[in-house]
Amino acid sequence: FTAPPRRQAKVVLDCADPMKELPFKFTRNGKNVPQKDGFYLLNAGADLTIPERVWEDAPKNARFRLIADIRFRQSARRPWALWAFDPKNRFYLTVRICTVPGDAGMMRYATDFQLDAPGDTTRCVIKFAGGDPGLVRFGRIRVERLR
Repeated sequence: FTAPPRRQAKVVLDCADPMKELPFKFTRNGKNVPQKDGFYLLNAGADLTIPERVWEDAPKNARFRLIADIRFRQSARRPWALWAFDPKNRFYLTVRICTVPGDAGMMRYATDFQLDAPGDTTRCVIKFAGGDPGLVRFGRIRVERLR
């Protein structure tokens, strides 16, 4: 028996320092989330924007994998949740990912999703919502096109 060859994912974004390279803004007012001592001071819902160039040249029904290294220092009572979200079309691309309460160090969060018709008008953010005030630090953000 033979199996079809496994296709290698194409890396379309590999951001080693998203704290400097990617905008992180409050959802409600669009202001930058403030930083202190290498952490963002997160006290309301916020969006980390993935550059539009990531979705260029992707075929219809393209599948992507989002991999994010994130460290939270947060309440155990109400930890943050995150999603990949298309704010232009107001569409959730992934299910909610619940973060680890407290301070568990740098954690890797990964999820796959499909874009029906990606293109130059595609927008994607990593949406943070629902948590008590806390601190967040991004280590590395990577997006791979699976097909």
